[in-house]
Amino acid sequence: MKVKNEEKNKKIVKKRKSELGYREMLLIADLYDLRYITTEQANRYYYIKEDGTNARIDWTYRKLNLLVKEGLLDTVLFPMNLRYRKLYYLTDAGIDRALDIRDEELFRLDLEGNLRQMYRSAAENLLDEKAIRHQLFLNEVYFSLLEALGREKFEWKDTAKSIIDESNIRLMPDATLKIMSTNYLIEADNGTFSAKRLKQKMKMYNKFLEKTKDLDEEYKVLFICNTENRKNKDKRIDSIIDVATAEIPVCATGIDFFIMSIENFRTNFYDRIYEPDIEDEKTLCETVTERLAEKMSKRYETDYKYEILYGSGIASAAIVDANHVFVIEDLTLGNIKNYQRFREAVKLAKYGQITPIAIVANEERARIEAEKLSFNPSALYYILDNEKIVGVLPDSIVEKGIS
Repeated sequence: MKVKNEEKNKKIVKKRKSELGYREMLLIADLYDLRYITTEQANRYYYIKEDGTNARIDWTYRKLNLLVKEGLLDTVLFPMNLRYRKLYYLTDAGIDRALDIRDEELFRLDLEGNLRQMYRSAAENLLDEKAIRHQLFLNEVYFSLLEALGREKFEWKDTAKSIIDESNIRLMPDATLKIMSTNYLIEADNGTFSAKRLKQKMKMYNKFLEKTKDLDEEYKVLFICNTENRKNKDKRIDSIIDVATAEIPVCATGIDFFIMSIENFRTNFYDRIYEPDIEDEKTLCETVTERLAEKMSKRYETDYKYEILYGSGIASAAIVDANHVFVIEDLTLGNIKNYQRFREAVKLAKYGQITPIAIVANEERARIEAEKLSFNPSALYYILDNEKIVGVLPDSIVEKGIS
């Protein structure tokens, strides 16, 4: 009798496994890397109806609890925003099921092969409170990519699969986003980096990025900051930009290192980073430069190498004539390459052959950037809000004409 009951139970388990819907299979497969998920996240990204709207939250809650009852998920209460929220994570049975799903060609979630070589048990997948907060923020980056690109266009590698360890270089990005031959190393900043640790990390990135110039695959960095609950959102980002600008000089040669808020990432990654990188669309910098060059009846070039008597540099875009160069750099995405090129042009502008123009979102941002340069009169700012070029003084903003 006992043997028959065991066989019956096995059939029931097998039947239940086969009844997992496509959404549940995706959720379980993703959760191996994501580690934890809230009901709200599951509802937002996995339970979307055919008309594009989300299912009712109570319906998603019931679905998740069914997975708990089947032994695939477990829960923990976690303090978030002054109250406790239920987080879901995979059990050992859930991890085994996730690995089975990810081995199936249908899902194409592990393009490099056998994930079981780096298998983590449920106990090894658990994190402490500080690490959970960091992981939940990193998950938001992943979900933003799902919304922007869809599952088929990119490969996601978690920290364990992103470690770079060669000669005297050891980097542990929080994740790697791979699109075709471009690798975006992702750093999710929850505001916990000390100044010393941040400086050390930037120095290590400079060493690594210097080596990548000779590789077939391209490497870029996305340093994404959690600013959603911060009062001074720009202050944290600006401090990181200043450290990176000083410690990663290799970026000026043409390597993209973006430092941005999660809001900026969600809004602009597809149009402003993915499409120019992968689809070969024009960058904002090129679009603005083209517009200005047309008004001035002059030619423009991208990745322009200029040289004057007192120095030289590279401009992401430039309006050029026989006697003068207008160097134009886009600072709206926190790209260190553009900051370095702009500041180098500002240093050389005092000799009269160069006019540096930074593209910024609004006048407030122009004032912040001008203050960093002690209100250098040579620096001009193109304001996206009103499409004007201005100079910024300590007590005023003055519209400028260029010719």
